[in-house]
Amino acid sequence: MGERFTPYADRLFPYWVYPGKMPKIKWGQKHIERQEELVAAYLPLLRLGPLARMRRFVQELPITVPSLNKACQVDGQITLHSYRQLYDFIDANKDIALRYFQLVYGEIED
Repeated sequence: MGERFTPYADRLFPYWVYPGKMPKIKWGQKHIERQEELVAAYLPLLRLGPLARMRRFVQELPITVPSLNKACQVDGQITLHSYRQLYDFIDANKDIALRYFQLVYGEIED
């Protein structure tokens, strides 16, 4: 499953690693804080990088991340206790995460 979802993590990589993608808009503190929220919320997806492949995608469970509501505001936490929950979370959020990062970086408008 890790191999299957790695391409989705790869497309997010430039948004969270320095000096990755450059914003198309002028950034302020609110943008930095927003990026930090997104990284925390979508950490399971972001962890599917080269190091995960070397570890054969073994994850330390449970993983607790902030949950985001439809307005993309933190509204609680999600705890992923099993690989099934982990990969269901990744599958459900892979496109949503990209969209939110693109919004923060000014690549698309809401």
